[in-house]
Amino acid sequence: MKGRRILIAVPCGNMIETQCVESIYNMRVPEGYTAKIMFVKGYSAAQARNKGACAAIDQGYDYILYLDSDQIIPVNALEKLLKMNTEIAAG
Repeated sequence: MKGRRILIAVPCGNMIETQCVESIYNMRVPEGYTAKIMFVKGYSAAQARNKGACAAIDQGYDYILYLDSDQIIPVNALEKLLKMNTEIAAG
């Protein structure tokens, strides 16, 4: 059985905060999962989220995590979100 796949989509206008990038790369990916980061530039936030959703569907991802380009995410964020065992989680 292949592992579950998570797309981390980050809508970003002209820039992304350094601390945001660092926190994404420092996140732990739970065993049995893989994660890919997609920086979506050049669109409004709503358009960028739609691009992320389309990419996740087209490429067969199991989950999508949206982060704003100025958010700092905890190292255990993916673990906590997946433990919620629900179709939609927000925080």
